[in-house]
Amino acid sequence: MWSVKEGEQRFDHHVDKLTNYIRYWQASGESKERYAEQIAECRINLTNTRAAYQAHSAEMMEYEAEVLKVIRGESKLNSDLLNKLYEEAKEKSAQSEQAVRQLEEQLKNSEQMKTALSKQFDNIKTWSDMYSEIRIIRLGLNLRLMSKI
Repeated sequence: MWSVKEGEQRFDHHVDKLTNYIRYWQASGESKERYAEQIAECRINLTNTRAAYQAHSAEMMEYEAEVLKVIRGESKLNSDLLNKLYEEAKEKSAQSEQAVRQLEEQLKNSEQMKTALSKQFDNIKTWSDMYSEIRIIRLGLNLRLMSKI
């Protein structure tokens, strides 16, 4: 016999415990998969953003080297154009660096959440543990019934 109260099913006896374990186990597995997917996506984004950051940094260094050529009079670029290109590259580099830091933090948080979920999963009883517990309870009930006979 069971009843429903505000969306929560309540069963008599030990079936209630078993049903709650099953529901929690299923929901936890879905959460674990979602975090694994999020972590994989974050790693891909982080790799791409690091590559962009390296490219912007390299571009900025090229403009810095060009400044020396301007000073020597060897550059074909005028100083105003070079300054503008350098500032744009510097801004892009700073934005990429900030994006890398944010993605690293997001990855760290996602991995911590996945680790916490894994620890919770370890605390959930295995099917064999639950079966053994129910079997022991049933044996105890049978012994009580036999002692009354």
